[in-house]
Amino acid sequence: MNRRTVLGGASVMAAAAALGIGGFVATGPAAPWTLRHARRVLLELDVHTAVLAGSWSTAQVLVHLAQSLEFSMTGFPEAKGALFQATVGRTAATAFGARGQMFHGLDTPIPGAPALPTDLSPSDARSRLIAAIDAFDGFDGELRPHFTYGPLDRAAYARAQALHIENHLRATVG
Repeated sequence: MNRRTVLGGASVMAAAAALGIGGFVATGPAAPWTLRHARRVLLELDVHTAVLAGSWSTAQVLVHLAQSLEFSMTGFPEAKGALFQATVGRTAATAFGARGQMFHGLDTPIPGAPALPTDLSPSDARSRLIAAIDAFDGFDGELRPHFTYGPLDRAAYARAQALHIENHLRATVG
């Protein structure tokens, strides 16, 4: 291991600690996130000082994540076609699951979703996201097809949602 690698890793960890998520940001492969883990991270995250990558405010990111969970139970407003879901969508879901990490456009709204609020406090947005995680965990109905991945079983859906949350929370600026 060279000095640049060590210093780079230390810089990432220092920036993460300053953002309030230090113990949860890793510079290499880590155990896959679960919704339970994501919930713990959110409770420990200082949402008033966290700076997440992309053009959205922290509150908007958290609402975006809540929308995704909510739509998994109520239905997404718009969806890619069945052929897309069965090919590109399924391939992406499988690849993200195999890698244990998701990478996607961090300011891409869910198609057809209501506009992200500009006046919601980060604390209220976090509460909405935690409530959405809890609702998903307790949901006993049929989950609606994901707008890109199509139908997913409960375990795959929970994993996809956890990876989505992780992708946004790991993408910090600092």
